[in-house]
Amino acid sequence: MNFSQYLTKSAWLPCQAEIQNNPNLIVVIPAYKEPELDQTLISLANCENPDCQVAVLAVINRSETDDEKTILENENCKKSLLALKQNLPAWLTLTILEPPPFPSKFAGPGLARKVGMDEATRWFSETNNSNGIILSLDADSTVAHSYLKSVKSAFSDATVRAVSIYFEHPLSGSDSPAIYEAITRYELYLRYYIHALRLAGYPFAFQTIGSSFAVRADVYARSGGMNRRKAGEDFYFLHKLIPDGGFFDLTTTTVFPSSRKSDRVPFGTGRAVMDYIEKGDSNYPVYHPHIFDEIKKFLEIRELTHFSADSISDFLDSLSPSLQICRKQRGVDQRLTEIRLNASSAEAFKKRFLKWFDGFEVLKWVHLLRDEVYGTLPVIDASMHILEKAGIKPDSEKPEKLLAQFRELDRSQKFTIIF
Repeated sequence: MNFSQYLTKSAWLPCQAEIQNNPNLIVVIPAYKEPELDQTLISLANCENPDCQVAVLAVINRSETDDEKTILENENCKKSLLALKQNLPAWLTLTILEPPPFPSKFAGPGLARKVGMDEATRWFSETNNSNGIILSLDADSTVAHSYLKSVKSAFSDATVRAVSIYFEHPLSGSDSPAIYEAITRYELYLRYYIHALRLAGYPFAFQTIGSSFAVRADVYARSGGMNRRKAGEDFYFLHKLIPDGGFFDLTTTTVFPSSRKSDRVPFGTGRAVMDYIEKGDSNYPVYHPHIFDEIKKFLEIRELTHFSADSISDFLDSLSPSLQICRKQRGVDQRLTEIRLNASSAEAFKKRFLKWFDGFEVLKWVHLLRDEVYGTLPVIDASMHILEKAGIKPDSEKPEKLLAQFRELDRSQKFTIIF
């Protein structure tokens, strides 16, 4: 398998390291001032033997503007990893990548993840491994014993191009109670949002967590690779893949992301925890459930049997006043005209429509409907509403009980695209 075109045009850096043991699975871990990365490596070493070679690429990175303290923290991280290197099982190898300091404009987890995933792609290209799998993990995460074996097993199905791996944040431990209160509500929000979209009939509703996905190397290269965003790189990357099909939830194993607070990026888990602690709002307001009822109404355009200009116009004119706001501000008429003129059939129209109405576009509509019409609702109330709508009686009004119900629901189901 040769990825030379992608690597020549899009890879951030030339080859960083010598290939070891011709791995079938490569775990990419961005690391920036990570004192507990050794625990992540230990977690991987304690996995069941996946009956193939596995490589860990730890990308220890920094910005060109970072101070000496950061350099020292990264060096200590490296030393802790090297101390473990000789005790890894025979099937697991560790390679530490230390790219030159990133330009401050691009420095962040997106670029670090890209460097590692590009390097993994290069390894698979040079070993002509057509079945190579890249796993994305974070430096503050641990994994279940079944992690590597489950990922390998999932990709034994040739129709699987990428997977979102089931995750659970720790809800107890040595941190302050406020941190666990925050992460409980944040994870509840994450699961609420995806299930609200699924109940609306949106086929691309998947979790997009940087520590919890895997992708075939050839799919990674053909998609144009990871982006350099300082935050949300996982969301944007995965929503390039999802519309093309072959994307699944993998629920036979678990990733355990950290519950820590952080101000390193403008949004995401760490920022959500920090904001909760600073604001102290236990209601944790989220998008109102009625927003997703509106999304469902708009998605009914896929049920039209004829996609003439008049039928589309009639459909749009029939939408609610709330959706007319989105219609105007998101330029829907022009976009649907372009889609119709470039579609040769009703099926082609639907596919082109969903390519446009991707996860990012949906999020913009959700924000518009929140800001202009519906506002927010406490996460407990919103979550209970969605559970009831799914035919599930909420066990309690306590967020941890509701989260347990969503987790059980997610572990028991497998989703893929239905156009």
